[in-house]
Amino acid sequence: MKSKFYIKALLIILLAVSLITIPNISNATERTANDESTLTSAIASATDGDVINLSQDITITAPIEVSGKSITINGNGHSIIAGYTGTSGNKTILSAVSTGSVIKLKNITLKNSPKYGVQAYDGGKVILNQVTLSNNAYAGVLINGGTAEVINLSLIGNKTGIEISKSKSITSNNEPTLIMNGKLTSDATDNVIYLANDPNDNTNKFVIENTDNTENKILASGNKVVVTDINNNILYTSNETTKQIDVEDYEENHPETEENNTIGNNKVENPHTGDSILGYVATGIIAVMGIAILTKKNNK
Repeated sequence: MKSKFYIKALLIILLAVSLITIPNISNATERTANDESTLTSAIASATDGDVINLSQDITITAPIEVSGKSITINGNGHSIIAGYTGTSGNKTILSAVSTGSVIKLKNITLKNSPKYGVQAYDGGKVILNQVTLSNNAYAGVLINGGTAEVINLSLIGNKTGIEISKSKSITSNNEPTLIMNGKLTSDATDNVIYLANDPNDNTNKFVIENTDNTENKILASGNKVVVTDINNNILYTSNETTKQIDVEDYEENHPETEENNTIGNNKVENPHTGDSILGYVATGIIAVMGIAILTKKNNK
């Protein structure tokens, strides 16, 4: 009799465990762009966490700015091509233009800009993962008072690779920051990183941060910086600068960041904080009630 009771109790516990809620998955919206109109519309309509997928190469006739939101643009191997000319004003293909603005680029090429490929401006941030920046007349990346994080970046045919500066138009207190969190390759060896020397800009210092798991590192070497491989062999160099260079280890734990905690295009909550507390409580009550009922029947 007791063995039957324990078997039933065990079955109820197993059933209760199976009802535990799985981690919450965000409700990020996925949008598709196949031309300039659908791309700019998708960016304008996007909210934090949304993903825009390119279905083909897109030529744009004007620069695109992202403000006040965090979005991902997945190129799926396609390109955004600058189809405009001129160097007056902002001519960057994609710009994150203020604090709280984040552009995450994945598996995409940005090319043929008359100035820059992508820009982190005035507190904005760009994250570059499987990104190629090619044939941009000034630099592939402009960090202008913002932050750029390199996970996997290839630089081809640009005048310089990554330009770091802080112009007079910057209103935030952010120092221009470059985070190395992976791999950087370039077809050039000199001026892969360009440290702006303009005495009239607001740059007090350049901040370079290396994560623990980065494949390439950026290190200070006198009045310039160098990019090294995992064995500290110098691969690329910057120009010389008179400004302060701060090179430090990145304080955040990148293996636990949103960029690395993804399944497909859906963000997954930390299982220790994202699970439903109500689900656990309900499960516990069901299990206890089941055992109590069986115990009562067994004692009759």
